[in-house]
Amino acid sequence: MAGVIACAFLVALSDSTWLQVAGGCGVIACGVSAHVVYAPRGRLEPEAFGGGVLLPRRPGYAAEMFAICLFGAVGSGIVGVVSLLADAGDRRAGALVICAPGLLALAGFMAVAIVRRRGGLLLTPDGLTSYPMLSRSRTVLWRDIFEVESDPLWDGWIGLHLRGDEEIKVGITAVAFPAKEVIGLVSRYAKTPADRAELASLERFTSS
Repeated sequence: MAGVIACAFLVALSDSTWLQVAGGCGVIACGVSAHVVYAPRGRLEPEAFGGGVLLPRRPGYAAEMFAICLFGAVGSGIVGVVSLLADAGDRRAGALVICAPGLLALAGFMAVAIVRRRGGLLLTPDGLTSYPMLSRSRTVLWRDIFEVESDPLWDGWIGLHLRGDEEIKVGITAVAFPAKEVIGLVSRYAKTPADRAELASLERFTSS
């Protein structure tokens, strides 16, 4: 919200058309970011996939991330260039110019993620597989998990404590299930081996 307000002031107070455009891009990027973080996720029906049950990706999530990266890149690039033209030695302006191509690259990766349907969480009788938007998928076996915890500051992650003192975090921001429900499912199957067989059948899973 603070970012939206700051960018709105840039639009309202600036005499430069380019800075007003940059501020508008910032308002859009910050507004979409706030929606991604705070908007209710809703719930889509799970799907049968890969010998298990797939908790699908939130509709529009990848497109929202694409918009954040794209408008963020345009806004930061414009501010950086305008500032450099005013003061060629402005290091902060130079940093903004450097960040812009990186954000454009992230936007490209998000476009690929839209096509590949990344962002879901697959539960099978053997374990869970996360499909992050940008990185490779990762599978964790149920038998290797001895504790599941939520992030106290943000419900976009699940903390998995594995045997051997290893801890990993699985992102669930993109999953079209309420965070508490996802955490409850993962905890249940990690702690109750007898229930894992139902993950082999979507019908058994939905009726449990």
